[in-house]
Amino acid sequence: MNSEVDQFGRSAINSDDLSDDKSKRILDALSDIKNQLQNDEYIPKVEKENLSRPKDTKKILT
Repeated sequence: MNSEVDQFGRSAINSDDLSDDKSKRILDALSDIKNQLQNDEYIPKVEKENLSRPKDTKKILT
């Protein structure tokens, strides 16, 4: 097995700064989400496109 690639096919040669930065951004985003979920007064922003009428679904007859 190639030692430059881990078992998932990812490059095993990463700069620590890059992966630390990604990890910090992920943890910050998760912290924001947690705070929003715990805040009873938080009102999420909803895009107008999501408020359109429901899509028609057709039944597939077999």
